[in-house]
Amino acid sequence: MPLLTKSQKRTTISALRSSDVRAVDQKYNEPARLWCNEEWVTAGCLRCTDPRCMKFIDAEINCRHSPDFSYERDLNVCPVGAIKWNFDKELPEIDNHSCIGCGLCAARCPIGAIYRSGNHMEIAEPSSDYTDIPINHVNLEAHKMF
Repeated sequence: MPLLTKSQKRTTISALRSSDVRAVDQKYNEPARLWCNEEWVTAGCLRCTDPRCMKFIDAEINCRHSPDFSYERDLNVCPVGAIKWNFDKELPEIDNHSCIGCGLCAARCPIGAIYRSGNHMEIAEPSSDYTDIPINHVNLEAHKMF
C-alpha cells in the first residue's frame, strides 16, 4: 500500500448521485448516514483528490505569526503511518495492526466514511448511491473538490 506518488495517477473520484444532502447522522461503530432525497444514504469514501484523512496541508500546521516556531514537518495525519492509499481499489486503507485508534483520520474525513468498529478503524466504500467520475478540472470544479 504505497503512498500516492506523482508517477502513479489516480483516474476517478466518487460523488453522491444527488448533492441534496440535508442532514448527517453519525453514530459510534458505523459510518455516517446522509439524509438525501428523503432517504438515509450510508456515507462512503469520496476518494478525495487531496485525502484529508491522510495528509495535512502545510498551511494547517504552519505558524505564520511566529515564523521561527518549530513544528513537525511531517504532513501525515496518522502518527504511526497506518493509513495508506491502495492504488488497486483507489481507496485509502487502514492497517489495523499498526493503527493506535487515535481517530485523527476519522475526524478529518469530510463525509464520515471512516469510523471505529469495535477496536479498529474501518473505511466505508462507496455504494450504489455514488458514481465514479473521471478526474479532470471540470468534474473537480462541479463537485467542489478543487
